[in-house]
Parts: sequence; structure tokens; C-alpha cells
Amino acid sequence: MGKSYTYLFKYIKLIFKTGKIGIVISFMMMALVTGINIILPEIIKRIIDYGIGAEDINAIIILSCTYMLFILLSNAIDLALNNYFEKLKLKVSTNLKMNLLNRLAQSNGKYLSNQETGNILRILDNDIFQVESFGIELLINFVMNGATAIIVFFILMKFNILLLLLIVFIQMTMFIFQSIISNHITYNIKKVREIAGDQSNFQEQFVSNIKGAILTNVIDYFQKLFIKKQAMFVKQSKKVNLLITIHSKVASTFSSMSTILTYLIGGIMIISNKMSYGELVAFLQYISLLIAPCMFFVNSNIKIKQTTVSLEKIYKVIENIEVVTEKKDCLKLTVPIQAIHFKSVDFTYSDKQILKDLNFSLLRNEVTVIVGESGCGKSTLLCLLYRLWDIDKGRIVLNDKKIDEYNISSLRKKICIVSQEALIFNDNINENIKMNNDQVCDETILNICNLVGLTSLMCYSHEIGDDNIGERGNKLSGGQKQRVAIARALVNECDVLIFDESTSALDNISQKELMENIRPYFKNKIVILIAHRISLAKFADKVIVMKDGTVIEFGNHKTLIDYKGVYYKMASLI
Repeated sequence: MGKSYTYLFKYIKLIFKTGKIGIVISFMMMALVTGINIILPEIIKRIIDYGIGAEDINAIIILSCTYMLFILLSNAIDLALNNYFEKLKLKVSTNLKMNLLNRLAQSNGKYLSNQETGNILRILDNDIFQVESFGIELLINFVMNGATAIIVFFILMKFNILLLLLIVFIQMTMFIFQSIISNHITYNIKKVREIAGDQSNFQEQFVSNIKGAILTNVIDYFQKLFIKKQAMFVKQSKKVNLLITIHSKVASTFSSMSTILTYLIGGIMIISNKMSYGELVAFLQYISLLIAPCMFFVNSNIKIKQTTVSLEKIYKVIENIEVVTEKKDCLKLTVPIQAIHFKSVDFTYSDKQILKDLNFSLLRNEVTVIVGESGCGKSTLLCLLYRLWDIDKGRIVLNDKKIDEYNISSLRKKICIVSQEALIFNDNINENIKMNNDQVCDETILNICNLVGLTSLMCYSHEIGDDNIGERGNKLSGGQKQRVAIARALVNECDVLIFDESTSALDNISQKELMENIRPYFKNKIVILIAHRISLAKFADKVIVMKDGTVIEFGNHKTLIDYKGVYYKMASLI
């Protein structure tokens, strides 16, 4: 639990950093409200004893007006504070979400290969929602309720110390019971979150691949596993809800005991002329002020434990995200990339050597096609260029410096990758191509869409690319998605343009037409085409043939055909 509270203090630090002077002002305002609440029972006592008891109408009017003014002032302050605290909670939770998302954006290839998307989504939705219920006002209320309890305790000692000690004993007994129950609640909440995270991952995998699930007839299998996982979740959730209900009822029972004892003993004292009606009413209100902090501490204990569980999960995920490391004083890549050299590069992943003694160069104003069977390491090259992984041995040199000497952000801005699985958002085609690149005008987008074969879709919309194309672009065919991704790459100013199986959904004729159309955009760029199909090699200045993580043949299309090696055999299969 010590580690959990470390995360709680870290979150509190984030709250103070976000709120700053507003929190100090809020503390002062809440102190004023606390002072008003302590004064109010004394005003009630005076209304009863000095107004009603003495039959003094003027005193009743003045004291009643004073009471109402204090109430109005207190409510006005509470309203303003609640508004401020709600805004602060949203701002802090947004910062926490952005910390997680930014960390994800910096993650390396190892983490991305193992990440559990459903668990991340659940944290963004459920755990951060739970954390939003914990605000700085809870901490301030802790201080104010503690101060109120101490002040009220000394005030009550003047009324009846025996009755006060009896009520204190009842509250202490309640705390012991509540502490035992709350520990069980915390343990079981953790188990619920673990089950929910596993279930969320399972659901995300199914929903994100629903079309494939239907086509491959695995719905029954999913439903069977879903029912099993849901039963575990329901069982554990019911246990937590039962414990929380018991926790609440115990507090309510002890509170009722305190109230009835006050009436019982206070009533006897009034009959014995040892207490006035005003004093009993004031005593009851002060007892409420004493019990209220106790109830607040009890209820807050549950909220804090729930929050610490969520915070532990959030911060552990953030801490466990492995990110790409940068050297100190790394350089910002501002000049164009003229050449990329792989020099004796070795790379191992999960104890398997993917690349070994890899040597070749990629030059500006050249189109290079890299071919080879699946698993030979073609796509791994892109991950190394994008710094998702670092190499084990050798050097990757950009211009005249090693790749890890450059700032990652500036490096990635120079490289544009078009992958086989295009990332498409549920927006219109225009925005999916622009991607917030406001420097690109509609005319440029229309010209590029014409080149990549998207004109018919653009013209079909009421305005330029006006219709949303569905989640993950499900209103488009596979080939249309790839055309959108290619158009997106062409509107960006980059030095290195990489196509990783990005025309796999197109037939040979469509592929040939598209590549001929976009060829002018290859000028002054290093262009890399990664493909299984040899047909792309005809558009290249040079061809690299890979096998088992190394280069086995190198040259242009004609040279390699004449060589009659592996490339020749691959070409003969077309």
C-alpha cells in the first residue's frame, strides 16, 4: 500500500501544479465556510434561549436574519468553489490522460509489440473517471473537517463531557469496524480491475476485428469466452458492492446510536433542569458537526482507497511503457537527408536474430525496391529508421552522423511511411489526407487525389471530401484505403518516402498506373518500396534482395535478371 500512496502523493502534486493560486484562495474560502458552520449552532441557541425564551421579538428577527445571511454567504461560496473544483478536476484528469497518451506516442517497438490495447482504453475511461472524483477539495475538507472536529470537541466539553466521551467512544468503535471492512474493499477492487482489464482486452480484439470474426464464424467461440469472463467480473463486483454497502450501513448505524443517545440523555437533563432547550438544540447541531467529519473521514477512506487503486494502475502503466531513449544534447535534423547508410547492422528481437551484417546505401533522387520472402527483415528496416528499436551492432548513418545522434522528433518529420494497413479516421477524405496540415490547399489535394485514383470519391461528396468514411475507413475498399494513405504521404514535405506493401490491395495494372502517376513526387527524395511483388522493381533505380536478414543480391532489374539468381527465380513466378 505504501507504493500506492506514493502514486497518490504524485497525483496530489499534479493537482497543486495545475491549480496553483486558485487552490490557496479556495482554502481560504473553505476556512470561512467552516467558521460560519461553527457559529450557526450558537445563533440557534440564542434564538431559542434569548429570543423565544425571553419573548424578545426583535432578538428573534435580528438573530434569524443573521442566520440566513450566514447561510446565503456559505451557499454562495460553496457554489463558486464547486464550480472551480469541477473545472480543476477535468483539467487535471486531462493532463493525466495526455501524460499517458504522450508516453504511448514515445513508446518503442518492444512495448508496441506487447501492449494490451483494451487495458489502455479501460484506464482512459474507467480509472481516470474514478480519479476525477478525487479532487483537491477532498484534501482541503480533510483539514477543515479535522479543524472543525477539534474546535467542536472543546465546545461540547462545556455542555456535557460524559455524553461527549460516550459519543466519541461510539465513533472510535465505528472507525475500527470501517478500517477492517475498507481493507477488504481495497483488495477486492484490485481484483475487479484486473478482471475488467483482461475482459476489456478480449472485447477490444473482438470488436476491432468484428468483420473477420463474422466471416470466419468464430462468434460462438467469442460468446463462450465472454460469458465465462463476464461471470467472473459479476461475481467479484457483487462482492465489492456488498462490502461497500456493509461499510455504509455500519456508519449509518453508529451515527443513529450517537443521535438517539444525545436525545435520551439530553431529554433527561432538561427534565432535571440541568440543560435548556436551546442548549440541547445547539448540542445536537454541534454533535452533527462532530459526527459529520467522522462520517466524512470514513466515506473518504473508501474513495481514497478506490482512487489509489486506479492511480496505481495508471502510473504503473505509464512507468512500464518503454520509450525510445535519446542521447543528451542530440542534434535537431534541419538539413535534407542526402543519404542513408546501413553499415554492418545486426538486430535481434526476442532472442531471434532478424538482421545480420546488413550493408547497403539509400541515396537522394533514387528509388530503391527491397524484396524478399516474409520474415526476411524488410519491414524491420523501417522500424530501425523510425527509431522504434535501436540496433545491436553496426551503424545507421544519415548524411554523416549516426542516427541516434539526431533528435527523434525532427528525424521522424523527415520520414514518411505508407504501411499496408492504412490508419483511417472516421472523418472525411479531405481531413484524412490533410491530417491538420493547414498549409495544404484543397486544389493540391484534388490534384493528388486525381493522381492516386480518388477523384470519383471526392466528386461523389457534396463538397471536397465532405462525407465521413466510417470507423477505420470501413466505407472504403482495401485499395481505396491504401490510396488515401498514399495521398496523405504525398502532401507532406519529407526527405524519405517509404512504401511498405502499400499497394498490396491493388492489382498489377492499377499498381503500375498509380506508380507512374506519382513518380514526379519522388524528385529530391529517398524513396523505398518494400514489396513481395517483383513488378514494383521495374520502377526502381536499384533492387535489394534480402533473405534471412541480410542482403543476398543487389543491382537494377536488368542486372539481376541477367544474373539469374534468387531475384530471377522470383521474377519467373509472376
